[in-house]
Amino acid sequence: MYKSYFRKWKYHVNPLPKYNDFIDYVDKKLLPLGFKKEEIGTSQDGQFKLYGYSLNLDKPVYWIDADIHGSEWHSCYYTLDFICDVWGDSHIDKRVSKKIRDTFGVYYIPSVNPWGYENVKYTQSRGINLNRNFDNLWHIAAVKPPFDPNAKGDSALSESEIQAVVSKFNQIKPYIAINCHTTTGGTSGIDMNARYPYYKLLSKDILQTLKLTAPNAGTMEWNTQFAPTANGWYATQTSKEGTPTFASILEHQSNTDEFDFGYTALLTIAVAIINFKDNGKYNTNSISEIY
Repeated sequence: MYKSYFRKWKYHVNPLPKYNDFIDYVDKKLLPLGFKKEEIGTSQDGQFKLYGYSLNLDKPVYWIDADIHGSEWHSCYYTLDFICDVWGDSHIDKRVSKKIRDTFGVYYIPSVNPWGYENVKYTQSRGINLNRNFDNLWHIAAVKPPFDPNAKGDSALSESEIQAVVSKFNQIKPYIAINCHTTTGGTSGIDMNARYPYYKLLSKDILQTLKLTAPNAGTMEWNTQFAPTANGWYATQTSKEGTPTFASILEHQSNTDEFDFGYTALLTIAVAIINFKDNGKYNTNSISEIY
């Protein structure tokens, strides 16, 4: 394990509560860095467009999506901060950010649930938990009524937001795919790849690195691939390079300013995957191992 970069959380109130204002902000941050913006679909209610931002897709792709639960707007900001710092070369460790840029392209969806973002709702407009609408064990999940936190929809992929995500994912075929959330509980965490053990030891080392970096963060071993979740479906896919896609859910504790777990986890995942990709190691003992 190695000690990663520590960063404090800085968002307590959503600075841009209107979705279109937030997208304008993303444009101002990413388009000057050379990112391409595209419309990938619409929200189920038809009011909002979903956007994707991409750079260097000829490389193995680091897929990052946020705000699949609209009320978890914090995920929009820690993901954007990470991308701006690394691909904008403003991260404190220039060697690390350059190595990540040299290794990966990036595809970013700043909000999978625009209606939920604007209305500060967990579900989307029809009351569906979009993270239960993927075609991954959908049939075994309990049927719940609309606006229940586990409402999964009338059928797998029934919601336009998830149709857009799946269509673009199938086109991009990412090397890494991280579905980003927030929690107001006592723990942050990542998925342990328990269902797909090819990456289980790697995930364990990533989590231990995060615990070493911030012992008080309250980290937890999530196992969400046993439900119809985004990262559960992502983990069944293959990258354009022919490897199993490394997939994880990322849960950032948003009700504390002590530690920006989400930002640091995205960085740590990138470093760990580079070491595994280049050196075949499940454990990273020193940052020098990726150079």
